[in-house]
Amino acid sequence: YRPEFRAILRSPDPLEIFYRLKKPLISVEMLLRRQVDLDFQMLRRAANSAFGVELPDSPNVAKCTVVEKDILVQVKDFSILVSERPHIDYEKTGKGSPIPDPNLRQAVEAHRACVGLEMFGKPEHADMAQACRMIGKFAVNLAGPECLAIYLPDTEQWHVYNDALEGRLTGHEAASTLTEGYRVPLINVDDDDSAMKTAVAEARRRWPEFVEAFDCRDEEQVFIVKAPFADGENTEFMWLKVTEIQDEVIHGELSNAPMDLETLKMGDSVQVRLEDLNDWSYGRGGPEVGGFTLKVLEDAQKRQAQ
Repeated sequence: YRPEFRAILRSPDPLEIFYRLKKPLISVEMLLRRQVDLDFQMLRRAANSAFGVELPDSPNVAKCTVVEKDILVQVKDFSILVSERPHIDYEKTGKGSPIPDPNLRQAVEAHRACVGLEMFGKPEHADMAQACRMIGKFAVNLAGPECLAIYLPDTEQWHVYNDALEGRLTGHEAASTLTEGYRVPLINVDDDDSAMKTAVAEARRRWPEFVEAFDCRDEEQVFIVKAPFADGENTEFMWLKVTEIQDEVIHGELSNAPMDLETLKMGDSVQVRLEDLNDWSYGRGGPEVGGFTLKVLEDAQKRQAQ
């Protein structure tokens, strides 16, 4: 019984909207610094500015359906459902991958509210490039100074919200931004870096602790490990969500979207040997235990940015 179906029941043309609402074309979650009071007039101003139209100031005349905190806006050949979402458990929605980018991690951890946007359209009108530009402009006009980051449920990816993102969402990069999402930047650390060696050694020394917790896990916990993956001359250290541990082999699903590895993609089933273990972490709402290399990577990224 999702919000869009509550909107269908109250709409002036439920059969038409039901046809539109089979599956969202695009979903965007805006992570906000604080709760905002959504109302029709706020959405009307955002829609008018984003779509170049002048919606009437009455919800019924403007073909808007208001149900509790959910508002369905119909513009041209598309419908956008705007609804308040609960606080996002980014560790669970992101398949358990810790966020090494300090700016993004700070934005995600600091948010206290979320507004969800879902765009729907008839198949014959599903021009994704147009749809992405429309919802991108709508999100920017609605976001305001309270938006810290956006999350894309379809790709389980993130963006820090800033001026650069606003430019991409309102320009020709809207489609690639909303369908590809945030990629964890590659951070180079020297092989002989003493801090990294110490962090990796601690992760391997405390590995039995991870195994013991994994054997006693509950369904709300996420267990992940980090290891190197190679493709020709390219090697990337990536996280995988652990599904099984067999002696010296760790099985799981790749949690990162590779930057340069053409043979792998996020969600692939992979396995790594224990001897290649680089880091591990587990928890419910974040990397509560482990994550030994994250501070080293954060310090390295700060040095590279200078």
